Amino acid sequence: MNKLNHTLLRGLAGIALCLTLNSALAKDYSVGFKVGTMGLGVEINKPLQESLDLRLSLNYIEGQVSHFKVGSIEYDVEASATAIQAVVDWYPQQNKKFYLSGGFLLGNDNINPEPTPDFVFRGIKIGQALDRFEVDLKVDYADIAPYIGVGYNNKTEKNKGWFYSAELGLAYLGMPKVGFNIIDKATGETPILIPQEALDKELVKIKNKVDNYKIFPVMSFSWIYRFN
Repeated sequence: MNKLNHTLLRGLAGIALCLTLNSALAKDYSVGFKVGTMGLGVEINKPLQESLDLRLSLNYIEGQVSHFKVGSIEYDVEASATAIQAVVDWYPQQNKKFYLSGGFLLGNDNINPEPTPDFVFRGIKIGQALDRFEVDLKVDYADIAPYIGVGYNNKTEKNKGWFYSAELGLAYLGMPKVGFNIIDKATGETPILIPQEALDKELVKIKNKVDNYKIFPVMSFSWIYRFN
């Protein structure tokens, strides 16, 4: 996902925190902690009807990937992402164990790819001269990704206390916007030895690679406390 407005993100995070802190005073609310493919998170659950729950979670993940090949170039990638998940859970059975989810992910990511030292492009040793050259690779997804999932929890209908929930789902990220360029830091322009045709060919290779990442698998396990 591309850069979401920071003010909006901080506002939603503040709402999530306030609801978490005040949920102990609110009947039927549940709050919890989760871990999964979206990293670490906190979530809030509020019943809407007998078979419908509203759920909001705030998740954060960061990591590093070494020698990740995109197009013809291997990158060392540092990445972090914040994602807000807003979904409605539908329980088709009265015991409220299995549920189906539908909603959206709203995200803010920060991806910093840097080519490995052995990267050579059109005879120029770019990877060994990053003090002179900048490799500008941008991959931006939409701010909002539709989400569907299925889950199970072991909560009881009447009792308060701790319970767990496990969930599997898919978020559709869509087709990303991709940009690629190599810049001479001294001039702020593409080096003369690198024709635009070569950059365009590399861009096609990059697009073919990232087009395989339109769907993000979501797996999570949550520990939740019910105030009721």
